[in-house]
Amino acid sequence: MDFDHLLSNAYELLVTNADVLNSYQQRFEYIFVDEFQDTNTIQYDIVKLLSQVHKNVFVVGDEDQCIYTWRGANFQNIFNFKTDFAPVKVFKLEQNYRSTKNIIETANKLISNNFERFDKVLWTQNDQGKEIECTKYYDEQNEAESVVSKIWAMTNHGDYKLSDIAILMRINALSLPFEQKLLNYNIPYRIYGGFKFYERQEIKNIISYLRIFTNPSDETALLRIINFPKRGIGDGAIMKLRQYAIDNNMTMIQAMKELAKGVDGYSQLTQKIKPFITSYEKLNALRSSMSLSEPTQIVIDEYGVKSAYLEQTDDNIEKLMNIDVFVNSVVEFEKSNGDAGLSEFLESITLEADIDYLGDDTVTVSTVHSVKGLEFKVVFIVGVEEGIFPLSRSSFSQKETEEERRLMYVAVTRAKERLFISYVQSRYLHGKRSYTSPSKFLSEMEIDAKPKQRKFDYQQFINRNVDNNFTKPVSSLSQSSNYAMSNQNQHEKKDVSQYKIGQKVSHPKFGKGEIVDIVDDGVCADIVFENVGKKTLILEIAPLEILS
Repeated sequence: MDFDHLLSNAYELLVTNADVLNSYQQRFEYIFVDEFQDTNTIQYDIVKLLSQVHKNVFVVGDEDQCIYTWRGANFQNIFNFKTDFAPVKVFKLEQNYRSTKNIIETANKLISNNFERFDKVLWTQNDQGKEIECTKYYDEQNEAESVVSKIWAMTNHGDYKLSDIAILMRINALSLPFEQKLLNYNIPYRIYGGFKFYERQEIKNIISYLRIFTNPSDETALLRIINFPKRGIGDGAIMKLRQYAIDNNMTMIQAMKELAKGVDGYSQLTQKIKPFITSYEKLNALRSSMSLSEPTQIVIDEYGVKSAYLEQTDDNIEKLMNIDVFVNSVVEFEKSNGDAGLSEFLESITLEADIDYLGDDTVTVSTVHSVKGLEFKVVFIVGVEEGIFPLSRSSFSQKETEEERRLMYVAVTRAKERLFISYVQSRYLHGKRSYTSPSKFLSEMEIDAKPKQRKFDYQQFINRNVDNNFTKPVSSLSQSSNYAMSNQNQHEKKDVSQYKIGQKVSHPKFGKGEIVDIVDDGVCADIVFENVGKKTLILEIAPLEILS
Protein backbone atom coordinates (compact mmCIF):
# COMPACT_ATOMS: atom_id res chain seq x y z
CA MET A 1 0.00 0.00 0.00
CA ASP A 2 1.19 3.50 -0.76
CA PHE A 3 0.23 6.62 1.18
CA ASP A 4 -2.94 7.15 -0.89
CA HIS A 5 -4.08 3.63 -0.04
CA LEU A 6 -3.53 4.31 3.66
CA LEU A 7 -5.87 7.29 3.41
CA SER A 8 -8.55 5.65 1.26
CA ASN A 9 -8.58 2.45 3.33
CA ALA A 10 -8.75 4.40 6.60
CA TYR A 11 -11.69 6.39 5.21
CA GLU A 12 -13.44 3.21 4.03
CA LEU A 13 -12.97 1.61 7.44
CA LEU A 14 -14.52 4.60 9.21
CA VAL A 15 -17.57 4.85 6.95
CA THR A 16 -18.29 1.11 6.87
CA ASN A 17 -17.65 0.19 10.51
CA ALA A 18 -19.67 2.19 13.02
CA ASP A 19 -17.94 0.68 16.05
CA VAL A 20 -14.48 1.67 14.81
CA LEU A 21 -15.69 5.16 13.91
CA ASN A 22 -17.31 5.66 17.31
CA SER A 23 -14.18 4.44 19.11
CA TYR A 24 -11.95 7.00 17.42
CA GLN A 25 -14.54 9.77 17.70
CA GLN A 26 -14.56 9.25 21.47
CA ARG A 27 -10.77 8.93 21.64
CA PHE A 28 -9.91 12.23 19.87
CA GLU A 29 -11.52 15.02 21.90
CA TYR A 30 -9.49 17.75 20.22
CA ILE A 31 -8.26 17.73 16.64
CA PHE A 32 -5.60 20.10 15.30
CA VAL A 33 -4.62 20.33 11.62
CA ASP A 34 -1.58 22.32 10.50
CA GLU A 35 -0.85 23.40 6.88
CA PHE A 36 -4.58 23.02 6.26
CA GLN A 37 -4.36 24.48 2.73
CA ASP A 38 -2.35 21.42 1.68
CA THR A 39 -4.91 18.81 2.76
CA ASN A 40 -6.68 16.83 0.07
CA THR A 41 -10.38 15.95 -0.11
CA ILE A 42 -10.14 12.56 1.58
CA GLN A 43 -8.08 13.97 4.48
CA TYR A 44 -10.73 16.65 4.94
CA ASP A 45 -13.48 14.00 4.98
CA ILE A 46 -11.58 11.96 7.61
CA VAL A 47 -11.34 15.06 9.83
CA LYS A 48 -15.09 15.61 9.43
CA LEU A 49 -15.83 12.00 10.45
CA LEU A 50 -13.54 12.02 13.49
CA SER A 51 -14.83 15.35 14.86
CA GLN A 52 -18.57 14.67 14.83
CA VAL A 53 -18.84 13.86 18.55
CA HIS A 54 -16.75 16.53 20.32
CA LYS A 55 -16.71 19.13 17.51
CA ASN A 56 -13.42 20.61 18.72
CA VAL A 57 -11.41 21.29 15.57
CA PHE A 58 -8.62 23.84 15.19
CA VAL A 59 -6.99 24.33 11.79
CA VAL A 60 -4.16 26.60 10.68
CA GLY A 61 -3.66 27.38 7.01
CA ASP A 62 -3.12 30.03 4.39
CA GLU A 63 -4.82 29.58 1.02
CA ASP A 64 -2.33 32.09 -0.43
CA GLN A 65 0.37 29.47 0.10
CA CYS A 66 -1.39 26.49 -1.47
CA ILE A 67 1.11 25.44 -4.15
CA TYR A 68 0.56 21.68 -4.28
CA THR A 69 -2.78 21.28 -6.10
CA TRP A 70 -0.90 19.25 -8.75
CA ARG A 71 -0.48 16.52 -6.15
CA GLY A 72 -4.00 16.66 -4.74
CA ALA A 73 -4.03 19.57 -2.29
CA ASN A 74 -7.43 21.32 -2.20
CA PHE A 75 -7.32 24.81 -0.71
CA GLN A 76 -11.13 24.95 -1.08
CA ASN A 77 -11.12 22.98 2.18
CA ILE A 78 -10.41 26.29 3.94
CA PHE A 79 -13.55 27.89 2.49
CA ASN A 80 -15.66 24.75 3.08
CA PHE A 81 -14.55 24.61 6.70
CA LYS A 82 -16.63 27.68 7.62
CA THR A 83 -19.79 25.93 6.42
CA ASP A 84 -19.13 22.30 7.30
CA PHE A 85 -17.96 23.05 10.87
CA ALA A 86 -20.25 25.99 11.65
CA PRO A 87 -20.27 27.89 13.90
CA VAL A 88 -16.55 28.73 13.61
CA LYS A 89 -14.28 31.55 14.68
CA VAL A 90 -11.72 32.91 12.20
CA PHE A 91 -8.49 34.52 13.38
CA LYS A 92 -6.44 36.32 10.74
CA LEU A 93 -2.73 36.18 11.50
CA GLU A 94 -1.68 39.16 9.40
CA GLN A 95 1.41 40.36 11.24
CA ASN A 96 4.63 39.21 9.60
CA TYR A 97 7.76 38.94 11.76
CA ARG A 98 10.13 37.83 8.99
CA SER A 99 10.37 40.39 6.20
CA THR A 100 10.90 44.10 5.67
CA LYS A 101 8.04 46.44 4.83
CA ASN A 102 9.13 46.67 1.19
CA ILE A 103 9.02 42.91 0.77
CA ILE A 104 5.64 42.60 2.52
CA GLU A 105 4.11 45.42 0.49
CA THR A 106 5.32 43.78 -2.73
CA ALA A 107 3.84 40.43 -1.69
CA ASN A 108 0.49 42.06 -0.87
CA LYS A 109 0.30 43.76 -4.27
CA LEU A 110 0.94 40.47 -6.01
CA ILE A 111 -1.46 38.19 -4.16
CA SER A 112 -4.31 40.71 -4.20
CA ASN A 113 -4.75 39.77 -7.88
CA ASN A 114 -6.07 36.34 -6.90
CA PHE A 115 -9.83 35.95 -6.59
CA GLU A 116 -10.04 32.69 -4.62
CA ARG A 117 -8.76 33.89 -1.26
CA PHE A 118 -9.80 35.44 2.04
CA ASP A 119 -9.33 39.19 2.21
CA LYS A 120 -6.27 39.85 4.34
CA VAL A 121 -3.30 42.21 4.25
CA LEU A 122 0.06 41.34 5.75
CA TRP A 123 1.85 44.00 7.78
CA THR A 124 5.04 44.20 9.79
CA GLN A 125 6.74 46.35 12.39
CA ASN A 126 10.12 45.61 10.78
CA ASP A 127 12.14 48.32 9.03
CA GLN A 128 11.23 49.55 5.56
CA GLY A 129 14.34 47.83 4.23
CA LYS A 130 16.09 48.04 0.88
CA GLU A 131 14.12 48.45 -2.33
CA ILE A 132 13.44 45.29 -4.30
CA GLU A 133 15.88 45.17 -7.22
CA CYS A 134 14.75 43.83 -10.58
CA THR A 135 17.16 43.49 -13.52
CA LYS A 136 16.71 42.50 -17.14
CA TYR A 137 19.63 40.58 -18.66
CA TYR A 138 20.52 39.65 -22.20
CA ASP A 139 20.63 35.88 -21.64
CA GLU A 140 20.88 33.20 -18.95
CA GLN A 141 24.68 33.33 -18.85
CA ASN A 142 24.63 37.08 -18.11
CA GLU A 143 21.98 36.53 -15.46
CA ALA A 144 23.96 33.80 -13.71
CA GLU A 145 27.25 35.75 -13.88
CA SER A 146 25.64 38.79 -12.28
CA VAL A 147 23.79 36.91 -9.55
CA VAL A 148 26.84 34.90 -8.52
CA SER A 149 29.07 37.99 -8.63
CA LYS A 150 26.66 39.81 -6.31
CA ILE A 151 26.73 36.85 -3.95
CA TRP A 152 30.53 36.95 -3.93
CA ALA A 153 30.50 40.68 -3.15
CA MET A 154 27.85 40.38 -0.44
CA THR A 155 29.72 37.62 1.36
CA ASN A 156 33.26 38.97 0.90
CA HIS A 157 32.60 42.67 1.35
CA GLY A 158 29.22 42.66 3.10
CA ASP A 159 27.52 41.39 6.20
CA TYR A 160 26.12 38.10 4.91
CA LYS A 161 27.14 34.45 5.13
CA LEU A 162 26.67 32.07 2.22
CA SER A 163 23.94 30.25 4.15
CA ASP A 164 21.96 33.52 4.31
CA ILE A 165 21.43 33.41 0.55
CA ALA A 166 19.12 31.47 -1.76
CA ILE A 167 18.73 31.37 -5.54
CA LEU A 168 15.13 30.36 -6.26
CA MET A 169 13.60 29.33 -9.58
CA ARG A 170 10.29 28.02 -10.87
CA ILE A 171 11.81 24.95 -12.54
CA ASN A 172 15.06 23.16 -11.81
CA ALA A 173 16.02 23.29 -15.51
CA LEU A 174 17.32 26.83 -14.87
CA SER A 175 19.94 25.75 -12.34
CA LEU A 176 22.86 24.76 -14.61
CA PRO A 177 24.35 28.20 -15.40
CA PHE A 178 24.15 29.13 -11.70
CA GLU A 179 25.83 25.88 -10.67
CA GLN A 180 28.60 26.49 -13.20
CA LYS A 181 29.22 30.10 -12.12
CA LEU A 182 29.26 29.11 -8.45
CA LEU A 183 31.88 26.47 -9.29
CA ASN A 184 33.88 29.06 -11.25
CA TYR A 185 34.38 31.14 -8.12
CA ASN A 186 34.56 28.24 -5.68
CA ILE A 187 31.40 29.34 -3.87
CA PRO A 188 29.98 26.37 -1.94
CA TYR A 189 26.37 25.60 -2.78
CA ARG A 190 23.76 22.91 -2.35
CA ILE A 191 20.76 21.91 -4.45
CA TYR A 192 17.99 21.84 -1.87
CA GLY A 193 15.29 19.20 -2.28
CA GLY A 194 16.71 17.86 -5.53
CA PHE A 195 19.77 16.82 -7.51
CA LYS A 196 22.58 18.73 -9.15
CA PHE A 197 22.01 19.15 -12.86
CA TYR A 198 24.26 16.35 -14.09
CA GLU A 199 22.90 13.96 -11.44
CA ARG A 200 19.29 14.17 -12.67
CA GLN A 201 17.92 10.96 -14.10
CA GLU A 202 17.08 12.26 -17.57
CA ILE A 203 20.53 13.87 -17.89
CA LYS A 204 22.35 10.74 -16.69
CA ASN A 205 20.44 8.78 -19.33
CA ILE A 206 21.65 11.05 -22.15
CA ILE A 207 25.20 11.03 -20.77
CA SER A 208 25.07 7.21 -20.80
CA TYR A 209 24.04 7.25 -24.46
CA LEU A 210 27.01 9.47 -25.26
CA ARG A 211 29.42 7.36 -23.22
CA ILE A 212 28.78 4.21 -25.24
CA PHE A 213 30.05 6.07 -28.31
CA THR A 214 33.30 7.17 -26.63
CA ASN A 215 33.76 3.92 -24.72
CA PRO A 216 31.90 0.92 -26.21
CA SER A 217 33.11 -1.20 -23.28
CA ASP A 218 31.18 0.89 -20.74
CA GLU A 219 28.70 -1.77 -19.72
CA THR A 220 27.23 0.33 -16.91
CA ALA A 221 26.25 3.07 -19.37
CA LEU A 222 24.82 0.55 -21.84
CA LEU A 223 22.71 -1.23 -19.24
CA ARG A 224 21.28 2.09 -18.10
CA ILE A 225 19.83 2.94 -21.51
CA ILE A 226 19.49 -0.34 -23.41
CA ASN A 227 15.78 -0.37 -22.53
CA PHE A 228 15.25 3.39 -22.21
CA PRO A 229 12.89 4.45 -23.58
CA LYS A 230 11.21 1.05 -23.26
CA ARG A 231 11.90 -1.09 -26.31
CA GLY A 232 11.09 -4.58 -24.98
CA ILE A 233 14.62 -5.48 -23.88
CA GLY A 234 13.84 -6.88 -20.45
CA ASP A 235 15.98 -8.60 -17.82
CA GLY A 236 15.73 -11.98 -19.56
CA ALA A 237 17.00 -10.57 -22.87
CA ILE A 238 19.83 -8.73 -21.11
CA MET A 239 20.90 -11.92 -19.31
CA LYS A 240 21.04 -13.80 -22.63
CA LEU A 241 22.98 -10.97 -24.26
CA ARG A 242 25.47 -10.79 -21.41
CA GLN A 243 26.00 -14.56 -21.40
CA TYR A 244 26.58 -14.55 -25.17
CA ALA A 245 29.18 -11.81 -24.72
CA ILE A 246 30.94 -13.74 -21.96
CA ASP A 247 30.89 -17.03 -23.90
CA ASN A 248 32.41 -15.35 -26.95
CA ASN A 249 34.84 -13.05 -25.08
CA MET A 250 33.15 -9.91 -26.42
CA THR A 251 31.91 -6.63 -25.05
CA MET A 252 28.14 -6.34 -24.98
CA ILE A 253 28.21 -3.87 -27.88
CA GLN A 254 30.26 -6.33 -29.93
CA ALA A 255 27.82 -9.12 -29.02
CA MET A 256 24.89 -6.97 -30.14
CA LYS A 257 26.57 -6.31 -33.49
CA GLU A 258 27.18 -10.04 -33.95
CA LEU A 259 23.66 -11.05 -32.96
CA ALA A 260 22.14 -8.39 -35.23
CA LYS A 261 23.57 -10.29 -38.21
CA GLY A 262 21.58 -13.36 -37.19
CA VAL A 263 22.75 -16.23 -34.98
CA ASP A 264 21.01 -19.61 -34.72
CA GLY A 265 18.91 -19.92 -31.57
CA TYR A 266 18.82 -16.17 -30.88
CA SER A 267 16.16 -14.96 -33.31
CA GLN A 268 13.95 -13.34 -30.63
CA LEU A 269 16.91 -11.56 -29.04
CA THR A 270 18.11 -10.40 -32.47
CA GLN A 271 14.70 -8.92 -33.21
CA LYS A 272 14.75 -6.91 -29.95
CA ILE A 273 18.28 -5.50 -30.16
CA LYS A 274 18.63 -4.95 -33.91
CA PRO A 275 16.96 -1.48 -34.01
CA PHE A 276 19.17 -0.29 -31.13
CA ILE A 277 22.46 -1.47 -32.60
CA THR A 278 21.53 -0.37 -36.12
CA SER A 279 21.04 3.18 -34.84
CA TYR A 280 24.27 2.91 -32.87
CA GLU A 281 26.34 1.95 -35.90
CA LYS A 282 24.74 4.60 -38.09
CA LEU A 283 25.39 7.37 -35.55
CA ASN A 284 28.90 6.16 -34.81
CA ALA A 285 29.75 6.40 -38.51
CA LEU A 286 28.34 9.93 -38.76
CA ARG A 287 29.96 11.22 -35.57
CA SER A 288 33.45 11.69 -36.98
CA SER A 289 32.21 14.13 -39.63
CA MET A 290 30.13 16.23 -37.24
CA SER A 291 30.75 18.97 -34.71
CA LEU A 292 30.52 18.17 -31.00
CA SER A 293 26.94 19.38 -30.54
CA GLU A 294 25.33 17.80 -33.63
CA PRO A 295 25.54 14.12 -32.59
CA THR A 296 24.15 14.94 -29.15
CA GLN A 297 20.88 16.20 -30.63
CA ILE A 298 20.80 13.35 -33.15
CA VAL A 299 21.23 10.75 -30.40
CA ILE A 300 18.30 12.27 -28.51
CA ASP A 301 16.14 12.24 -31.64
CA GLU A 302 17.25 8.87 -33.01
CA TYR A 303 16.62 7.01 -29.76
CA GLY A 304 13.41 8.90 -28.96
CA VAL A 305 14.64 10.03 -25.54
CA LYS A 306 11.98 12.73 -25.22
CA SER A 307 9.18 10.25 -25.92
CA ALA A 308 9.49 9.02 -22.32
CA TYR A 309 8.29 12.40 -21.05
CA LEU A 310 5.36 13.29 -23.32
CA GLU A 311 2.65 13.25 -20.63
CA GLN A 312 2.02 16.88 -19.62
CA THR A 313 2.98 16.71 -15.95
CA ASP A 314 5.07 19.22 -13.99
CA ASP A 315 7.79 16.60 -13.64
CA ASN A 316 7.92 15.83 -17.36
CA ILE A 317 7.91 19.51 -18.33
CA GLU A 318 10.99 20.02 -16.19
CA LYS A 319 12.71 16.91 -17.57
CA LEU A 320 12.18 18.06 -21.17
CA MET A 321 13.54 21.51 -20.31
CA ASN A 322 16.53 19.89 -18.59
CA ILE A 323 17.27 17.99 -21.80
CA ASP A 324 17.16 21.23 -23.81
CA VAL A 325 19.49 22.90 -21.32
CA PHE A 326 21.89 19.96 -21.59
CA VAL A 327 22.01 20.29 -25.39
CA ASN A 328 22.75 23.99 -25.00
CA SER A 329 25.54 23.21 -22.52
CA VAL A 330 27.21 21.10 -25.22
CA VAL A 331 26.87 24.01 -27.65
CA GLU A 332 28.41 26.43 -25.12
CA PHE A 333 31.28 24.02 -24.39
CA GLU A 334 31.91 23.70 -28.12
CA LYS A 335 32.06 27.50 -28.54
CA SER A 336 34.71 27.79 -25.84
CA ASN A 337 36.65 24.66 -26.79
CA GLY A 338 36.58 24.47 -30.59
CA ASP A 339 39.02 21.56 -30.90
CA ALA A 340 37.52 19.47 -28.10
CA GLY A 341 35.58 16.31 -28.79
CA LEU A 342 32.89 14.30 -27.06
CA SER A 343 35.39 12.60 -24.74
CA GLU A 344 36.69 15.96 -23.45
CA PHE A 345 33.14 17.21 -22.86
CA LEU A 346 32.21 14.08 -20.89
CA GLU A 347 35.38 14.38 -18.81
CA SER A 348 34.55 18.00 -17.96
CA ILE A 349 31.00 17.29 -16.80
CA THR A 350 32.14 14.24 -14.85
CA LEU A 351 34.47 16.50 -12.86
CA GLU A 352 31.72 19.05 -12.26
CA ALA A 353 29.27 16.34 -11.18
CA ASP A 354 31.80 14.87 -8.72
CA ILE A 355 32.53 18.18 -6.98
CA ASP A 356 30.83 18.43 -3.61
CA TYR A 357 31.04 20.84 -0.70
CA LEU A 358 31.14 19.99 2.97
CA GLY A 359 29.79 22.12 5.79
CA ASP A 360 26.66 24.16 6.38
CA ASP A 361 27.82 27.53 5.03
CA THR A 362 26.57 27.10 1.48
CA VAL A 363 24.36 29.02 -0.93
CA THR A 364 20.98 27.33 -1.42
CA VAL A 365 19.90 26.72 -5.02
CA SER A 366 16.33 25.46 -5.22
CA THR A 367 12.95 25.44 -6.83
CA VAL A 368 10.33 27.47 -4.97
CA HIS A 369 8.32 24.34 -4.18
CA SER A 370 11.21 22.83 -2.24
CA VAL A 371 11.85 25.80 0.08
CA LYS A 372 8.29 26.44 1.25
CA GLY A 373 8.57 26.95 5.01
CA LEU A 374 12.19 28.15 4.86
CA GLU A 375 13.52 31.71 5.04
CA PHE A 376 16.70 33.49 3.96
CA LYS A 377 18.13 36.94 4.55
CA VAL A 378 18.79 37.34 0.82
CA VAL A 379 16.74 35.83 -2.00
CA PHE A 380 17.36 35.91 -5.75
CA ILE A 381 14.31 34.91 -7.80
CA VAL A 382 15.56 34.17 -11.31
CA GLY A 383 13.97 33.40 -14.66
CA VAL A 384 10.87 35.51 -14.01
CA GLU A 385 9.58 35.34 -17.57
CA GLU A 386 6.30 34.50 -19.27
CA GLY A 387 6.28 30.78 -20.04
CA ILE A 388 8.56 29.99 -17.11
CA PHE A 389 7.17 31.88 -14.13
CA PRO A 390 4.25 31.50 -14.74
CA LEU A 391 4.52 28.34 -16.82
CA SER A 392 3.08 28.65 -20.31
CA ARG A 393 0.31 26.11 -19.68
CA SER A 394 -1.31 28.49 -17.17
CA SER A 395 -2.06 31.03 -19.94
CA PHE A 396 -5.53 29.66 -20.62
CA SER A 397 -6.51 28.75 -17.07
CA GLN A 398 -7.35 31.21 -14.29
CA LYS A 399 -7.06 28.38 -11.77
CA GLU A 400 -3.50 27.55 -12.83
CA THR A 401 -2.54 31.22 -13.12
CA GLU A 402 -3.64 31.76 -9.52
CA GLU A 403 -1.56 28.78 -8.40
CA GLU A 404 1.48 30.22 -10.21
CA ARG A 405 0.83 33.55 -8.50
CA ARG A 406 0.66 31.84 -5.12
CA LEU A 407 4.00 30.21 -5.93
CA MET A 408 5.54 33.62 -6.69
CA TYR A 409 4.03 34.91 -3.43
CA VAL A 410 5.77 32.08 -1.55
CA ALA A 411 9.05 32.92 -3.30
CA VAL A 412 8.85 36.61 -2.41
CA THR A 413 7.99 35.93 1.24
CA ARG A 414 11.04 33.67 1.72
CA ALA A 415 13.16 36.87 1.84
CA LYS A 416 13.86 38.61 5.13
CA GLU A 417 16.07 41.56 4.15
CA ARG A 418 17.02 41.68 0.45
CA LEU A 419 15.07 40.57 -2.61
CA PHE A 420 16.52 40.49 -6.12
CA ILE A 421 14.38 39.53 -9.13
CA SER A 422 15.70 38.94 -12.64
CA TYR A 423 14.65 37.84 -16.09
CA VAL A 424 16.33 37.55 -19.48
CA GLN A 425 15.61 38.82 -22.95
CA SER A 426 16.81 35.63 -24.65
CA ARG A 427 16.79 32.05 -23.37
CA TYR A 428 17.62 28.65 -24.89
CA LEU A 429 14.46 26.53 -24.58
CA HIS A 430 12.71 23.85 -26.63
CA GLY A 431 15.77 23.29 -28.78
CA LYS A 432 16.31 26.89 -29.87
CA ARG A 433 17.18 30.33 -28.56
CA SER A 434 14.06 32.46 -28.27
CA TYR A 435 13.21 35.96 -27.17
CA THR A 436 11.24 36.11 -23.94
CA SER A 437 9.03 38.66 -22.21
CA PRO A 438 8.89 39.63 -18.54
CA SER A 439 6.39 37.87 -16.29
CA LYS A 440 3.02 39.53 -15.74
CA PHE A 441 3.75 39.19 -12.03
CA LEU A 442 6.34 41.98 -12.22
CA SER A 443 3.75 44.57 -13.24
CA GLU A 444 1.37 43.24 -10.60
CA MET A 445 4.09 43.80 -8.00
CA GLU A 446 4.67 47.27 -9.51
CA ILE A 447 8.34 46.50 -10.04
CA ASP A 448 10.32 48.24 -12.77
CA ALA A 449 13.35 46.50 -14.20
CA LYS A 450 16.70 48.20 -14.63
CA PRO A 451 17.78 48.57 -18.28
CA LYS A 452 18.91 45.30 -19.78
CA GLN A 453 22.57 44.41 -19.95
CA ARG A 454 23.52 43.11 -23.38
CA LYS A 455 26.76 42.00 -21.83
CA PHE A 456 27.73 41.63 -18.20
CA ASP A 457 29.77 44.71 -17.29
CA TYR A 458 32.64 43.23 -15.29
CA GLN A 459 34.32 46.55 -14.55
CA GLN A 460 31.09 48.14 -13.39
CA PHE A 461 30.54 45.17 -11.09
CA ILE A 462 33.98 45.52 -9.55
CA ASN A 463 33.61 49.29 -9.09
CA ARG A 464 30.11 49.15 -7.58
CA ASN A 465 30.17 45.99 -5.49
CA VAL A 466 33.73 45.75 -4.27
CA ASP A 467 34.52 49.42 -3.73
CA ASN A 468 31.20 50.94 -2.72
CA ASN A 469 28.17 48.76 -2.07
CA PHE A 470 29.21 46.31 0.63
CA THR A 471 31.51 47.55 3.35
CA LYS A 472 30.97 45.47 6.45
CA PRO A 473 33.45 42.60 6.97
CA VAL A 474 32.26 39.10 7.83
CA SER A 475 34.56 37.41 10.29
CA SER A 476 32.96 33.99 9.86
CA LEU A 477 33.90 33.77 6.20
CA SER A 478 37.60 34.23 6.90
CA GLN A 479 37.39 30.98 8.86
CA SER A 480 36.01 29.03 5.91
CA SER A 481 38.77 26.96 4.29
CA ASN A 482 36.46 26.13 1.38
CA TYR A 483 36.10 29.80 0.51
CA ALA A 484 39.47 31.28 1.37
CA MET A 485 41.05 33.18 -1.49
CA SER A 486 44.68 32.04 -1.86
CA ASN A 487 46.03 33.66 1.33
CA GLN A 488 44.60 37.02 0.23
CA ASN A 489 43.12 39.29 2.88
CA GLN A 490 39.41 38.90 2.30
CA HIS A 491 38.60 42.58 2.44
CA GLU A 492 41.45 43.95 0.34
CA LYS A 493 40.98 44.54 -3.36
CA LYS A 494 42.95 42.02 -5.37
CA ASP A 495 45.80 43.15 -7.65
CA VAL A 496 44.78 41.66 -11.00
CA SER A 497 47.81 43.11 -12.82
CA GLN A 498 49.82 40.12 -11.59
CA TYR A 499 48.07 37.86 -14.11
CA LYS A 500 49.72 37.48 -17.53
CA ILE A 501 49.07 35.52 -20.70
CA GLY A 502 50.92 32.22 -20.61
CA GLN A 503 50.91 31.92 -16.80
CA LYS A 504 50.19 28.57 -15.22
CA VAL A 505 47.52 28.80 -12.53
CA SER A 506 45.62 26.47 -10.23
CA HIS A 507 41.93 26.50 -9.33
CA PRO A 508 40.73 24.62 -6.19
CA LYS A 509 38.04 22.75 -8.16
CA PHE A 510 39.17 22.77 -11.80
CA GLY A 511 42.84 21.99 -11.18
CA LYS A 512 45.73 23.29 -13.29
CA GLY A 513 45.29 25.63 -16.23
CA GLU A 514 46.96 28.22 -18.41
CA ILE A 515 45.90 31.81 -19.05
CA VAL A 516 45.47 32.13 -22.81
CA ASP A 517 44.00 35.64 -22.96
CA ILE A 518 43.31 38.69 -20.79
CA VAL A 519 39.97 40.24 -21.80
CA ASP A 520 37.54 43.03 -20.85
CA ASP A 521 40.30 45.56 -20.23
CA GLY A 522 42.18 43.24 -17.90
CA VAL A 523 39.18 42.40 -15.71
CA CYS A 524 38.77 38.82 -16.96
CA ALA A 525 40.94 35.99 -18.20
CA ASP A 526 40.34 33.08 -20.54
CA ILE A 527 41.89 30.06 -18.86
CA VAL A 528 42.21 26.59 -20.38
CA PHE A 529 42.09 23.97 -17.62
CA GLU A 530 43.40 20.48 -18.18
CA ASN A 531 40.20 18.80 -17.02
CA VAL A 532 37.31 21.13 -17.85
CA GLY A 533 38.39 23.11 -20.90
CA LYS A 534 38.23 26.89 -21.23
CA LYS A 535 36.62 29.13 -18.62
CA THR A 536 36.31 32.91 -18.61
CA LEU A 537 36.72 34.15 -15.03
CA ILE A 538 36.59 37.53 -13.32
CA LEU A 539 40.12 37.84 -11.96
CA GLU A 540 39.06 39.93 -8.97
CA ILE A 541 36.99 37.10 -7.57
CA ALA A 542 38.43 33.96 -9.16
CA PRO A 543 40.19 31.73 -6.58
CA LEU A 544 43.39 31.34 -8.56
CA GLU A 545 46.92 30.53 -7.45
CA ILE A 546 49.76 31.48 -9.81
CA LEU A 547 52.07 28.51 -10.41
CA SER A 548 54.59 30.05 -12.86
